[in-house]
Amino acid sequence: MKRDENRMVPEWEELGAVFCAIENMYLTANAYGVGCYLSTGGITQMIEAKPLFGLGEADKLCGFLSVGMPKANLPPGCLRKPVVDKVKWIVE
Repeated sequence: MKRDENRMVPEWEELGAVFCAIENMYLTANAYGVGCYLSTGGITQMIEAKPLFGLGEADKLCGFLSVGMPKANLPPGCLRKPVVDKVKWIVE
């Protein structure tokens, strides 16, 4: 996450935008049958790693999104069920 140099946007909003973008990448990958995993530990917490990724002092290394093809298809129990099976709408 590259911080806005003028600090016009609060850090928490920039972080929120990063994680919204990651969620969109997850959803897109899933739509194409591609698997994803977000790793936020290890090197992402090391200040010394920032220069390796062109990040400044105020910037954040939020994580690594691993993307790849699953070895096999998901079993039927792992697939999403329709929302109508989970929600009951009550109109009064």
